[in-house]
Amino acid sequence: MARGAYSDAIAQSRAALPLLPAQTAVITTAIVRWYQTWGQEQLRQGHVGDAARLFRTALEMDSTNGELYFALGQAAWRQRALETALEAFEAALAYAPGLQSEVESYLTKAQALRGGPQTAVIDFPPGARHIEVAVMIDGRLEVPCIVDTGATVTLLPLWVADDLGYRRDPPAAWVSIQTAGGPRRLPSFAVRRLDIQGLSVGPLPVVFGDLPGTDGSKGLLGMDVLRSFALAVDHDIGRMTLRLP
Repeated sequence: MARGAYSDAIAQSRAALPLLPAQTAVITTAIVRWYQTWGQEQLRQGHVGDAARLFRTALEMDSTNGELYFALGQAAWRQRALETALEAFEAALAYAPGLQSEVESYLTKAQALRGGPQTAVIDFPPGARHIEVAVMIDGRLEVPCIVDTGATVTLLPLWVADDLGYRRDPPAAWVSIQTAGGPRRLPSFAVRRLDIQGLSVGPLPVVFGDLPGTDGSKGLLGMDVLRSFALAVDHDIGRMTLRLP
């Protein structure tokens, strides 16, 4: 164990169990601790699946160990297995109330980011600079949109207005917006419906114009749409949820 040879240390200790029955509790406690240490090391190295297996093996030997449940919850969290993470965090609180301050922050995030009724779940590469979500316009055209909580309005490409026939009529309004390339005056039309994974918002006014820095195929999802949802996002695991109230 001093050399970090976890597998050998655990194998030798398991072999000692039938030979030293009076020391069963002490040896079992040591094995559980080594599985936990080994799992934490695997977790730090990014081997999340291996870490989860080690924590589960340890829990087979000590099913009331709150620290192990917390560790398993952290591994499941990294795997986006949020239902498993929630169960583990709740068990950690039950068996180790002293961990409450550490566990509750994870518990709150896991509850906000899991799926469920009236919830859209958007996974993205952890640490990504932009989050994209597919938005269905009027049930006919799907447009990839960049989520921007700093934008007050939603912007869709001009070709969407053409394909859906909105530009046959005069704009409902002209909107001045500030972009990286300077101020722009763009037409606004009332869109009947926007759907994100089956969750509908609308009707609402949407600005049409090409998003600077793109090839004109993408839109921008702003707070005029996002405020219709309870929004949660975690860049470390790469997940965002939009939940209708």
